[in-house]
Amino acid sequence: MDSRTLVIVGAGVVGCAIAAEAATLFSDVYLLESRPRPGMLTSTRNSGVLHSGIYYAHNSRKAFHCLRGNRWLREFCRRYNVPWRDTGKFVVAQDASQLAALEQLLQRGQHNDVPGLEIVDQAAVSRREPHIRAHAALWVPSAAIVNAESLIKTLLRLAQDRGAAFAPQTRLLAVETRRDRLHLHTSTGDFETDLLVNAAGLYADEVARMCGEERYTVYPVRGEYCHVHRRHLDWLRGLVYPLPTPLSLGIHLTRTVEDALLLGPTARYILSKEDYEQDLLPPEFFLAEGRHLLPDLQLDDLTLAYTGIRPKLIPEHGTHDHSSSPVPSGDFIVERDLRHRSVIHLLGIESPGLTACTSLAREVVELVVET
Repeated sequence: MDSRTLVIVGAGVVGCAIAAEAATLFSDVYLLESRPRPGMLTSTRNSGVLHSGIYYAHNSRKAFHCLRGNRWLREFCRRYNVPWRDTGKFVVAQDASQLAALEQLLQRGQHNDVPGLEIVDQAAVSRREPHIRAHAALWVPSAAIVNAESLIKTLLRLAQDRGAAFAPQTRLLAVETRRDRLHLHTSTGDFETDLLVNAAGLYADEVARMCGEERYTVYPVRGEYCHVHRRHLDWLRGLVYPLPTPLSLGIHLTRTVEDALLLGPTARYILSKEDYEQDLLPPEFFLAEGRHLLPDLQLDDLTLAYTGIRPKLIPEHGTHDHSSSPVPSGDFIVERDLRHRSVIHLLGIESPGLTACTSLAREVVELVVET
């Protein structure tokens, strides 16, 4: 057992997965979280989808960790009884003009070795999802859904069972180097550590700057959701997506593990990482978007649900990784601090971060062990 002290900043799904992995090898693991509970921000304010790997550029970190994470997380959920459902998903072309983009998405997925992909016609879509409007669709059998909150609680429990300590409501304020150790000033007191992992999500750029790393900026992008009324539960069996936009995977339909029907998320750059409520879009916006997929949708079927904020590394007018460019853009960053070899930074851990959490944890812990 490694006797060095390891502190992980951020108890989202990735931070909890790192703590669970690290506690099998390190005797002193501490997980700091600024909020009262783990996973209160990006990790649970999403669609809860296990992604397949069709969207990400070949050889990107997102593609690698999404594919490996999809396999590993399925096994993890089975082993630890985390609620999940093997749904598959359709990515829909609304008309013939979108078939070329659908074919391009198929080719990207095949290049990434995503299993079982096929383009199917309207009749095939209707057999599985009779209420969905589609000219054709890409069938993605390896997509699934998971209860993100249950996953996070399970990862944290595993970490604690293995000896890790969890410190909620503990905000990191400053980092100093003292001899060969790092001195951490927090809202609840000071820590000394040999090793530091920055898994602070939306605030990872701020933690990086505390260590002198100035190269990265997190740009918050808010996503808003609507609930579709439960009386229409039979309208959807699994996951139905439009073609992705350069900024996001598009406003899609999700039937959650708890049998809620979600429409969303939107994608809009905002100025503040704390802005979950200002200037929310009305249900009428979701109605117009939702009818592209679900033509029977009515305004009284919709109620505003919740919002989440993605930690983008690409500014508003940059080139995003869902574009047709084959060059990775906005990829996950997992790297050592240039000044402090004992510090590992994770930045830009947006989607598919939930899917990738256990796979990312393995890479991070391997880096830490090598320090």
